[in-house]
Amino acid sequence: MLPVLDKFERADQLEEVLKAAMESELIAHEAYKLLAEKVNGGKLREFYLKLAEVERGHYEALRKMIEGLRKN
Repeated sequence: MLPVLDKFERADQLEEVLKAAMESELIAHEAYKLLAEKVNGGKLREFYLKLAEVERGHYEALRKMIEGLRKN
């Protein structure tokens, strides 16, 4: 089982869930970046870099949600 899943199961507040989701997005972002470094260029490398970018976007969206919660 993925370690971050345990954080989701134990979370009982929205902010805790958002933080766990942010962590999972960063893990995915780093994983795709590492995969991009391991392939020999080409379309697969571009694809992994695009996926890393998508995951970073998810992270930023979740971060903004937390900021919104804290303002209210």
